Amino acid sequence: MAKVSKLVVIHILYSFLAAAMAVLIPLYLIDREIDIASIGITLSVIPLTFMLLRVVFASMADGIGTRTMGAIYSIANMLAIILYSLTTSSIGFIAGTMVEGVRNSGFWAISRTEVLFHNGKDKAANLLAYFGGVRQIADGFGRLSVGFLIAFLTFQNSFILLFALSFVMFILIVSLNKWKLGNIAINRKMVKRILSNRPRSFWFNALGLTSMSITSNMLLAFLIPLYSYSHLGFSYEETGLMVALFSLLTGIIMMLVLKKHISGRKLMSVTAMMVPALIAFPFIGPNIVYLVFLLAIGNGCSIVLSEYILADAVSRSDEISTDIGLIYMPLRIAEFIFMFLGGFVIVSFGYAPLFFLCALCVLFFLVFARHHFK
Repeated sequence: MAKVSKLVVIHILYSFLAAAMAVLIPLYLIDREIDIASIGITLSVIPLTFMLLRVVFASMADGIGTRTMGAIYSIANMLAIILYSLTTSSIGFIAGTMVEGVRNSGFWAISRTEVLFHNGKDKAANLLAYFGGVRQIADGFGRLSVGFLIAFLTFQNSFILLFALSFVMFILIVSLNKWKLGNIAINRKMVKRILSNRPRSFWFNALGLTSMSITSNMLLAFLIPLYSYSHLGFSYEETGLMVALFSLLTGIIMMLVLKKHISGRKLMSVTAMMVPALIAFPFIGPNIVYLVFLLAIGNGCSIVLSEYILADAVSRSDEISTDIGLIYMPLRIAEFIFMFLGGFVIVSFGYAPLFFLCALCVLFFLVFARHHFK
């Protein structure tokens, strides 16, 4: 039980830190008077690095254990903060986002594996959804904190506080398990794990999960903060409040869904609310808070659906970390393309095309989910 409690705290710290940085860095880049297109290119390095390393890290974790990978991602987070706080050039910011990609790869390579390892595979879907809810609530508090951190501590002092929390996370990770750190190596067995054939249904699930996750992730990391701050003219605090509201309400909805045991079909009906909300988002001006509520409720339901589908897809696997890494590979490719081109789309056509694309992705997910929740 102590290990499980410590694991919950680690997930809370990681989600808080990653979320705070996801809001802080775009605002910091804007504050440094970097244009939107360049910000999109800079931020796209995170999913690109994530895409390249996620499966390799996951397969390594199946061989060397989760403690080593945990040490890697916690150290990477501290290094990214140092780079952001000290750099004055675009190359430095890109280096920081690359290290963030390493951090994300390390955490997501083992996060679900650790949950199943320390709790067993019974009720895997509920466990994954519960930890997902915990992470989402911590994510919300991380995003909420940013506006107030900047207002009261400045950017540089905010970086110092986040570094201190990262160090606490590192201490917790290395104390979670008592075995020695494993040796990191890429060998033939690891390559075979990655390249072994997966059934067509595996890749169908990958595309379906990608269609929903890309919408959720881009709303939080790209669209809502940039649209609120650069287009609507919201303050730092108001921008942080918008993304925090989305994330916090998402997590609360996930917890309520698990408690009430709501059926998959009903969850799909609520998720469908996101489609008109996304289409309307760029046209209602400062009143986006109402749509953020609707999007968060639908998003919470969709994430529970996604975790159920993921658990069904990989819970019987002997190489869970590798399979989870592979199943999310299309998502990382989609995130890179979205962020890399998103800035240019905004400059040329505004925000509406990107919100409309997200609405189409939600529709695709609903069609996909019907095969799992008949």
